[in-house]
Amino acid sequence: MYNIDTNKIIRELKLAIIADLHFGSKTSKRYLNKIIKKVIKISPNYILMPGDIIDSNDFDSHKKEEFIEFLKELRKISKVIMSLGNHDISHFENDAWIKKNNYELFNEIDKISNIEVLNNDFYYDERQNVCFAGYTEPYENFKYFKDFTSFKEDINLKLPSKFDHDSYNILLSHNPVHYNKLAKEYVEILKNTDLIISGHMHAGLIHPLLRPLVKDGGGLISPDKRLFPKKTVGQYKLDEIDHIIASPYTYIAENNGALRHFNHLYPNNIDKVKIKSR
Repeated sequence: MYNIDTNKIIRELKLAIIADLHFGSKTSKRYLNKIIKKVIKISPNYILMPGDIIDSNDFDSHKKEEFIEFLKELRKISKVIMSLGNHDISHFENDAWIKKNNYELFNEIDKISNIEVLNNDFYYDERQNVCFAGYTEPYENFKYFKDFTSFKEDINLKLPSKFDHDSYNILLSHNPVHYNKLAKEYVEILKNTDLIISGHMHAGLIHPLLRPLVKDGGGLISPDKRLFPKKTVGQYKLDEIDHIIASPYTYIAENNGALRHFNHLYPNNIDKVKIKSR
């Protein structure tokens, strides 16, 4: 459980974070039902899904219907808020990733009541005085590992700051790597952001039982195949902004072939966050 105190006047909030679900053609209904049961136990105000919701849009109409039904069950528990990750805007084909517009699927999901797909967009809950934004980083940034300048220009263009100073403001942004001191200075939306929620790093593939032995949230390998990356999971501070890099629900994605069978060695994590006024 991550605990956050704020000077802003809000009701106490409980968040459930389902990061890096990677739903695909091999995802079983039992796997999805386990998520429903876990979230019911948490009883959150909001269910947040910060990207890589699907693995690759190669599932048939039957699997798609299973996925839609799962989301409809999830939204019965509480409001579901999504942002998009690199797998959500690409497709794995002939042993390579290619850019693919999956917005038709996510537009369909966005029309389901009590679900918000924030594709460079905002959602404000007046009752709770909480505002959410979701940033979709371009596919090219992931494929070609674009630098901070590309990220800064893109996010400032897509999400000119609409966060109000008085609301509690949460940014869902799948990729955590660019959120540093430079971002705080040059990214407009961060000027009123209270909490950033990311995923993407898959905890560096470090098993939670070994986590106490690893410093700085480090990992074995990053999604871009860097060895021993830092800050792959956990809670960090960017001045007064809290940044949570969530544990993955699915550690090893389907497109990794036989390696995905090692998923059974890892737990399925749903991170919990409690936010309250001081």
